[in-house]
Amino acid sequence: MSDSRSKGLPPAARTLPETGGSGKPDRKPKRKEPAIPPQLMKDLRELAERHRRLFKAEFLADPKLKDRAARFYGSLLLPKPKRRGRPPIESVTVAARLHKEYKRQYPELKAEEIWQMIYPQVIPHYRALENEQKKAQHPLLRNRMRSRNGQRRRRSQTPHAESSLS
Repeated sequence: MSDSRSKGLPPAARTLPETGGSGKPDRKPKRKEPAIPPQLMKDLRELAERHRRLFKAEFLADPKLKDRAARFYGSLLLPKPKRRGRPPIESVTVAARLHKEYKRQYPELKAEEIWQMIYPQVIPHYRALENEQKKAQHPLLRNRMRSRNGQRRRRSQTPHAESSLS
């Protein structure tokens, strides 16, 4: 009854890993080609050598400068990470651009007249909508614009973490 079949183990659990005679499980074979293309590796070596010469004192004075510089360099390469948060609504982005443009272009017009020029360009299938549907879409777009402007204003007023430390 001490057989592994009597313990209810699945067949895969009953097999032992291959050891290759050493007693340790076999590892994946090592990669034959470098993960970095040779030309890029050469350019990075040259750049690192140049920076070691130019900024030797700074690297010796600040041990973490190398990590910060490497992180910054990585952030400049593609692909860029996705922006945090919810993706913007395209119609609101276009409406914001048009609103700013029309306010400059037509300073004599009232706000409502500017919005009347924007709605058909931004709201999908605007001309095919019934009047009630159009009237329902107007405040939605304007509220979304107001919300985005408020978020931008709040973000610009929030003190950054680094500035509060000093």
